[in-house]
Amino acid sequence: MAAGNPNFTVVICTKDRREDLARCLGSLSPQLREVEGERWDVLVVDNASSDGTSDSVRALEGGYPATIQVIREERLGLAIARNTGLREAKGEVVIFVDDDVTFHEGWLEAWEGAFSDDTISAAGGPIHPVFPDSVPEWYRDGVMADGGTTTGHYDHGEEVKSFHPGSEVGHPRGGNMAIRRELALEVGGFREDLGWGKKKIPGEETEFFKRLHASGASINYLPTATVSHHLDAGRTNLSHLREWHKGYGRASILMKPPGGVVAWSLKFIEQAVNYVCFSLRLLLPGGSRNFRAHRKQRQAVGRLSQMMGL
Repeated sequence: MAAGNPNFTVVICTKDRREDLARCLGSLSPQLREVEGERWDVLVVDNASSDGTSDSVRALEGGYPATIQVIREERLGLAIARNTGLREAKGEVVIFVDDDVTFHEGWLEAWEGAFSDDTISAAGGPIHPVFPDSVPEWYRDGVMADGGTTTGHYDHGEEVKSFHPGSEVGHPRGGNMAIRRELALEVGGFREDLGWGKKKIPGEETEFFKRLHASGASINYLPTATVSHHLDAGRTNLSHLREWHKGYGRASILMKPPGGVVAWSLKFIEQAVNYVCFSLRLLLPGGSRNFRAHRKQRQAVGRLSQMMGL
């Protein structure tokens, strides 16, 4: 393709969410009908599903408004599935979206406009969580007030902004992010010891974008490429939240292990103190609804577990 006019592959990694995937693909379909079809295609990475996901995607071939393909990845893990998508994608720009998102008007045009600028290497668009009606208000308000990390929430306002580590703009989130394919492959893709999967350790996006930025890449927040993220009951409760933060605690040690005996000892003591302090905070009146205490305590558990090799 000519400079400033790249082609795009939408990569959707999925496991046993056939109905969510159908809604996602159906939501994208109207926007694909409005663009130059040869510039867009869709790649579904079926991560060892057992619900007929691959067959349901193949049934769309020929009638979908863009070329759609499904490939099977038997090794479990989100980072593994994303790397498979990177390798197999045909587009110069790969856009990763979760299988349970729907697309706001203008999503597709926003990516085309952003990547017509050859200096942009990667970007992330807003992600708005949609909670099930059954989720109590105290949980919804509490998790969002604590940053909404476990919901995939991502929103930095209505202006284009640049990301760099330590800035007020967080790195793009995996539910709605775009990367120039060749650059992503050059920096090694996603670390496969991270990423939600058998070990339930997130963090592959954090590590990837730090590494990508260090390579000199320009990474933006793109306010007009918005999706809604439809959460289910299994991911909107304290049990899941605590499990997720324990996994992120593990990931933080894998991403930045303490160097040397002194640093290791200081880190271990710090996390042991955090565990005790925030465990006590959870026992105080109202503690069970203190989302910061849950987050800090479970991340401490994860870090201690990883440091001890448990």
